Amino acid sequence: MFSFGLLNLFQLFFLACFCEPAHALAPGSSRVELFKRQNSTVPFEENNGT
Repeated sequence: MFSFGLLNLFQLFFLACFCEPAHALAPGSSRVELFKRQNSTVPFEENNGT
């Protein structure tokens, strides 16, 4: 019974670890946009509605 609970704990831990990078690298995420801006030679327009 204890080993079953421990196994579930490990599964939740690994699930949490593998889900975080997927959200961080999702299209439109701030990290991806920041990476694009740093590596781009074309100046970006600010999204302020003008």
